[in-house]
Amino acid sequence: MNIKTIFQFLKSKFFWKNILLAIGIFLALFIFVLIMLRFITRHGEEVVVPDLRGMYLEEAEVTLQNSGITFEVIDSVYLRSKGKGEITEQSPMPDTKVKKGRKIYVTVNSKSKKQVTVPEMRDVSYRQAKATLEALGFEVEITYKSSEFDNLVMDVKHSDISLAAGAHLEDGSKILLVVGQNNSDEEVTMPSLIGFSYSEALSLINGNNLVLGLADFDVAPADETEREEYIVYEQTPEEKVVCPAGKRVDIKLSRDKKKQRKSAAKHDEFF
Repeated sequence: MNIKTIFQFLKSKFFWKNILLAIGIFLALFIFVLIMLRFITRHGEEVVVPDLRGMYLEEAEVTLQNSGITFEVIDSVYLRSKGKGEITEQSPMPDTKVKKGRKIYVTVNSKSKKQVTVPEMRDVSYRQAKATLEALGFEVEITYKSSEFDNLVMDVKHSDISLAAGAHLEDGSKILLVVGQNNSDEEVTMPSLIGFSYSEALSLINGNNLVLGLADFDVAPADETEREEYIVYEQTPEEKVVCPAGKRVDIKLSRDKKKQRKSAAKHDEFF
């Protein structure tokens, strides 16, 4: 086929009809594909994400009814300023446009308060103890008690119960700090503690504006009931010694009858 024949073919109606037909088929397929993609991907079917923060889960369910989107709880935190079970965070954020069927992932505030460990605060300065406990989320109250050492924490209490280091309390709990106050002008006469049980001796110490120091059991008692079977057989300072209010008193206790009799005899001999 020579060049002249080719040019004649390109100018023919048959050639241009087929070209136009091919273009028409291509456009029809292109439009068809766009329509199908629009249908499959639901292009344009978007909804605006509502603000679920501050709602409870039941409220969120009602809010999302018939919206085409759902939510899922993925985490929980504890924030004292928020209500228990309240939604605190969400993803996607409010006012974001998403397609129907999308999930909103939410974080809720824990329904149970956070448990906080109480650190050892005894023999720590009042200011340091107060700052530490408040930083942990506790409410701190204070009461003073006579002591040799001014402004040192003598005891840590909650609901009138002394707390051991490592105890767990709910966030925001009230803690009472018993703080030493040196009343150097006040003097007391040391009472006799010999022959008394632990609780009786403690009552005498507190009642005379003194402070229990070391309670030395020769054999560790198994429980509080057994502890009451122990009797004081030695005390420091000794009885009738005049000392400042808040003076520390150390006692030794035993269930050994020989120690008790020996101590009683020595006491009677001395006085």
